[in-house]
Amino acid sequence: MGRDPLPVLDAWLPHASVVHLHAMAGVDHRSLALAASEQLDPVVARLLDWDGVLTLEVFEDDFFTSRMALLAAVERCRAEWRGTPAA
Repeated sequence: MGRDPLPVLDAWLPHASVVHLHAMAGVDHRSLALAASEQLDPVVARLLDWDGVLTLEVFEDDFFTSRMALLAAVERCRAEWRGTPAA
């Protein structure tokens, strides 16, 4: 929605049991592959420390591209924690 999601995550994630994750590219519920890594990675980093249910809130083929983008973001975050560059 054009706003920084991190303050919302910081405020609500401790109380949330489910997060619906998707990108916005002109319209809502788009593939995470459309999100820049600079936007996606900080969100994923917070979710990696969270104990809840994550749903990819996308439609049809966007699920598979979102899944690939999410896995790539997880690998980048883990590589950063290890101090090694992501492949």
